[in-house]
Amino acid sequence: MSRAPEREKSTQPNYHLTLAAILDAQICLLASRLLAVSGNSLLSTGAAYIGSALSQCSSLTVLNLDGNGIDDSGALNLANGIKANSSLHTLLVANNEIGNAGGMALAQCWQERQKRMRVIDMSGNNLSGKVMGEIQKIGKNVVRVSK
Repeated sequence: MSRAPEREKSTQPNYHLTLAAILDAQICLLASRLLAVSGNSLLSTGAAYIGSALSQCSSLTVLNLDGNGIDDSGALNLANGIKANSSLHTLLVANNEIGNAGGMALAQCWQERQKRMRVIDMSGNNLSGKVMGEIQKIGKNVVRVSK
């Protein structure tokens, strides 16, 4: 009788746990004022789910997605969701992989909703100095960006 080959241990994130975190986030998002899912490797796929759920949520005021590996694609999805959301006033997306395009998209949606927005933290992302300066102009005291 032959034995099945042993599996190597994976260094990849556990995507089942990530999917569970995304689904939990969507459920919580619909009824919560604060959603904190920092450091969960949601990546841009998770950000897309959260971005789409934002348009259906009228109570969420604070969204913390720090350290989730979100790139420009995920930031663009979040920006679209934020535009459709009327309650969010704080977005924390520090220490992700957001680049210039995603950073500008988030800052511009913030600019469109300036009277309701209080804080956006994009520090520790992949933003160029020029784009950080542009984002600071848009957000004034609202936006925090740094290397």
